[in-house]
Amino acid sequence: MPKHLRTVVLLGGGIASISAAETLRAEGYMGRIRIITVEDEPPYERPPLSKEVLAGSKTDVECYLRSVDWYEEHNVDLVMEIRIADIETAYNRIITEDAS
Repeated sequence: MPKHLRTVVLLGGGIASISAAETLRAEGYMGRIRIITVEDEPPYERPPLSKEVLAGSKTDVECYLRSVDWYEEHNVDLVMEIRIADIETAYNRIITEDAS
């Protein structure tokens, strides 16, 4: 990966982060993409998880927005169980804390 490309950090494990990562790759962005979520599971569809999984008609894996392999195939770092404590825009950095 060229050194001049910045890392794009997407906060949260929802559809917006997945869509942004997909769009960046589709548009040819070659830099690092990192999705950071406090969740301990890959991004998933919230309504089906709360209704269909609890009812037993779907498994939690069937509710994932993308397969676990998708992240590696698209060179997207998925960082789970990390809570963001602060965003320092003046320094282009985020501060994390343990999600526990």
